[in-house]
Amino acid sequence: RGVIILNEIEPDAGPDWFSRRGHASFSQLAVDPDTQGLGIGAKLLAKVEARAAELGNIEIGLSMAEPDHDLRDYYIRRGYRIVATWKWPYTNYTSLIMSKALPKATSGGLSEVACSKWQIANGQGANEERICSAVRSEPRT
Repeated sequence: RGVIILNEIEPDAGPDWFSRRGHASFSQLAVDPDTQGLGIGAKLLAKVEARAAELGNIEIGLSMAEPDHDLRDYYIRRGYRIVATWKWPYTNYTSLIMSKALPKATSGGLSEVACSKWQIANGQGANEERICSAVRSEPRT
């Protein structure tokens, strides 16, 4: 199981990169420790990228802790690049702002979603979507 949030509404102003026209962002990518290493995180990332493209975005960005070199390398391997740094008021570290150009959306992308449900997060605004995952590790028949 895992979770990822598309276009999270933050109480504090975020980096300018996230508010550019045609730019989406995601946050809180997490996978249950008992199911890590099964590709769930990569599937969630691919699905949030596809959803952002379906919504008409041309880029998708993220904020991550600058000291986490392994995570930075994970995103770089998936086509993300560093575009800025940012200091959130509630952290004690500098964040890297990373972004990736999105391919044009294809029709039927949502039918390929491997997540168990899409739900609009209550009270978080119409621009935020949570993608909850119950992705199986074995092939579906």
